[in-house]
Amino acid sequence: MPASPAAQPGPSQAIRQPTQGELQQAVDELQRKAQSFSPNLKFSVDRDTGRTVVRVTDANTQEVIRQIPAEEVLQLAKELDRMQGLLFNKEA
Repeated sequence: MPASPAAQPGPSQAIRQPTQGELQQAVDELQRKAQSFSPNLKFSVDRDTGRTVVRVTDANTQEVIRQIPAEEVLQLAKELDRMQGLLFNKEA
């Protein structure tokens, strides 16, 4: 069943991106709720990219077992942002 026109943004309706504060508030709420069922699950926002990061840590050592997105992906995103900024600065 197709979605109603009101449910889908049209060409004149832009999808609003959350502000950094709104994103941080949502991640903080996720963290509070996750603590009750999984204290080894950590949510945060990467400052440089604004991406939400999820980490699973070892209960005894607090060592990060798994991170999504991986640290390498965050570094790549930062580098691509930097390169994009350089490109636009040269074109301006």
